[in-house]
Amino acid sequence: MNKRSIKRGLLRSALALVLVSQSLAYAQTSETPAAAQEPAKAAPSGGRAITIASEMRYAKDTFIDPAVINECKLEQQGAELLEAAAKAAGIELARSADVKSAKGRVFVVEITQVMSTGNAFTGHRKQVGVVGRLMDGDKELGVFRGARNSMGGAFAGFKGSCSVLGRCLEALSKDMAVWLKAQPM
Repeated sequence: MNKRSIKRGLLRSALALVLVSQSLAYAQTSETPAAAQEPAKAAPSGGRAITIASEMRYAKDTFIDPAVINECKLEQQGAELLEAAAKAAGIELARSADVKSAKGRVFVVEITQVMSTGNAFTGHRKQVGVVGRLMDGDKELGVFRGARNSMGGAFAGFKGSCSVLGRCLEALSKDMAVWLKAQPM
């Protein structure tokens, strides 16, 4: 190796470190929901908890790759992430195995789409879509529709497919919490 190729290699390494540190700083600041920065307000349910299912089900007649269903556990993870995001936004949620018999407001969320292509070596291309219906008895109060995609973020080469899909669900959970907070009491 000559001096010129060594200098070029050092410059490339320094540039890579700067880019990684900038992307980490961006990821730490940009993913904080605005609702979490505000003081907690009264729950949109009038002070009562909004009931969600203990698991976020897959929508009927929707094709989801069996590997995703068997390995990623998005149903359990989705309900946990939604509960955490709602708590951070000052919304009280209660999880129930039987939302059909729940009294008061119920937020029924279904995973409507999961796209999982790529991998840590070729690059992740993941997307999760959900539909959530806010109900009060038999009356539908509002519908949330959303989708988030991710290429894995910083250090994507060290993340598995399920981890990146979970990242999409986490962003969607924050979106749903903001939407729930904006609903009239």
